[in-house]
Amino acid sequence: MQIRRSRQSSGFVHLLRRRLVILVATAMGFLLVTAAISVGLVPSTISASDRAATPASSGTGANAGDLATSRTLELLLERHGCWSGQAPADMQGQIPGGVVVTRAGAAAPAYGGATMVARALDHVFAGEHPDLVVHGFCR
Repeated sequence: MQIRRSRQSSGFVHLLRRRLVILVATAMGFLLVTAAISVGLVPSTISASDRAATPASSGTGANAGDLATSRTLELLLERHGCWSGQAPADMQGQIPGGVVVTRAGAAAPAYGGATMVARALDHVFAGEHPDLVVHGFCR
């Protein structure tokens, strides 16, 4: 005895396949976007004029590099409304919007978004990610 497929069941199978393809494509898109976001730090937002104002080119030796790094750190912390130590009253109980960190081997500190905030919180509160130096959390 041969089983016949009705048009109705054939249409249902087609609809089910179509929905499955859409679901798989959506999931793959989500995974690709998530992977792209979590690749690393968000580039810092220091302008070219701020970089020119750093004393890196005016001094000699390691001190000039240290001064430039220090100035970059100050600019990042100031620009993004960052703090170290206890959070300001308006940020108590809130997840920071950003963080300023220096990664092991990096020449200068950089501003990081949500992914780096999670890593920095793990570093500060759980001792994870020893390759990070957390300079401040930001609004």
